[in-house]
Amino acid sequence: MPLKIFIFSFLLDILLGDPENFPHPVRLIGKAIEKVNRFLFIFDFKTKAFINGIILFIIIVSGTSAGIIFLLILSNYLGSTFFLLINIYLLYSAIALKDLKDKTFRIYKALSINNIELARYYLSHVVGRDTKNLSEHEIVRGTVETIAEGFTDGVVSPMFYFFFGGNILVWIYKAINTLDSMVGYNFPPYTYYGRFSAKIDDMFNFIPARLSVVFILFYALIGKKDFKNGIGVFKKYRKNHPSPNGGNPESAMAGILGIRLGGINYYKGHKSERGYIGIPKKPLKKEVIKEAIDVLYGASFLLFVIEGLFLWIVKGF
Repeated sequence: MPLKIFIFSFLLDILLGDPENFPHPVRLIGKAIEKVNRFLFIFDFKTKAFINGIILFIIIVSGTSAGIIFLLILSNYLGSTFFLLINIYLLYSAIALKDLKDKTFRIYKALSINNIELARYYLSHVVGRDTKNLSEHEIVRGTVETIAEGFTDGVVSPMFYFFFGGNILVWIYKAINTLDSMVGYNFPPYTYYGRFSAKIDDMFNFIPARLSVVFILFYALIGKKDFKNGIGVFKKYRKNHPSPNGGNPESAMAGILGIRLGGINYYKGHKSERGYIGIPKKPLKKEVIKEAIDVLYGASFLLFVIEGLFLWIVKGF
């Protein structure tokens, strides 16, 4: 059954993505975080903010786990077919391959008609940084960085945790990742409140971020990208990132595409400087977005095939 769940979930994501009006567990988790924040979120008192952040984490992660376990028990009680369908829905909802492609490709289309305002608007939907005054160069950089990191968050991590713990572990990860995206900022007023969530998210993404590099470089090797430069850039620049994980897929992506990522970002008006990643063999033009999407899909398909084989060997069909 795990292999059936895995195959159908991945194919559903490729076909449907995440329709905006369709029920999605991440949206429920996000709304729960907003509601709990009303009671716990504080702007000062470092220790209290940190403790409240831990309480937020416990409430959201335990609540998500309990909800998923209840749903799986109920579906199992209703029969094997219903149990299979619920599991497919849960994993399908956790994978964000097509959604990432759709949201970044529309940035490319906006740039193709020279509508930079629209491109900035679309970019604001997929990044936490301020986008109001970004140039085309910076829009492309932000988009490619999003694709590289999104490969880890939206594809590799859910598929990795499904292999080892099924949908319960997948949705523990998704709850942690959603917490990090909403409160895990390293500037006031989130500095202490979101620190615990951010650190746990770093831990959960540690292995998947490095697996992302393997599949990006694997795709480069068979997809006629610059495999050698990818390895060189990864080795030299992977630590030029404020996150212990983000620099891994970004450096691999920058290397095989021959571009340079990194630089200065602003988050809600707060300046964030990060080191450059990669050697600029070519400029950051809009076409680079399409190349990055090709890498995203190629690397994801390789992961799908290899994990599918492992599931078949270890757990059967």
